[in-house]
Amino acid sequence: MSEKGIACFTGKKPLWGDVNMPHGRFYGWKLLAALWAIVCINLAFPIYGARVLDAVMVGDLNLNRQTLGGIFSLYAIMSGLPGPLAALCVGRFGVRITMLAGSLLVLVGSLLMASVVKSGLHAALAFGVVVGSGVAMGGVVGAQAGIAKWFVRKRALALAIFSSATGIGGFIAAPVLNLVLGLSDRNWRMGWWLITALACMSVLISLIFIREKPGDLGQSPDGDASDTQGKTGIGAGQGRRKVHLTAENWSYREVVSEHSFWKMMICHMGVGCGTDCFSAMGSCT
Repeated sequence: MSEKGIACFTGKKPLWGDVNMPHGRFYGWKLLAALWAIVCINLAFPIYGARVLDAVMVGDLNLNRQTLGGIFSLYAIMSGLPGPLAALCVGRFGVRITMLAGSLLVLVGSLLMASVVKSGLHAALAFGVVVGSGVAMGGVVGAQAGIAKWFVRKRALALAIFSSATGIGGFIAAPVLNLVLGLSDRNWRMGWWLITALACMSVLISLIFIREKPGDLGQSPDGDASDTQGKTGIGAGQGRRKVHLTAENWSYREVVSEHSFWKMMICHMGVGCGTDCFSAMGSCT
């Protein structure tokens, strides 16, 4: 592959035009829409949609509810445990490659669920390990890192919009997959074929629309014309800021040593554990 082709694939430069020539419209909102769609597919459909399919899969594969709960528990572990690895991949390879890898894992796992899985062990490997790892790599970690590069002054608004992806996606996924079951004579594999097709869309969106940082398009965070260097740090967009932006760059050691950080972590873990427990119990009843 040529140097230009490699640059296009990795997202270091745009697929068109001169990197030094700014585009007229701020690309951050398009990127936000792309990341929203990717996370909606990669998270919402496996998390919420699979619960609809599980009810039919249990009888078809002769699984007991405890086994099904164990499969979901493995998925929950794999969707969160590789989070630090996803963060390292974002730092080393960029947002596009990380999101693409996650989407490909969701694609492969969904394809296995649709065509190969014939036992609880198969489902644990395909859904629990492969799809779960895809959710970790192609989910919130990489997407939020990309948003942070494109938005500074409007970061809170962008993250709030992005956070609606899983909720809205779950609201859509369950009835859509239930409709698929109804149209396919309750063939749960058809639901996974639909998720596979959506994962293909996620892969294409990752390849076509994700850009690493505003400077790649000659733009600036938040679309501020005054910052022509495409800064992504705290100095970007300071002129018209309406929210507090710290003037201090926090190191990793400083962050983890703060009591407020761990308070937020404990609250977040409490909410996450509660949600996963309810989901697992729903699979076992």
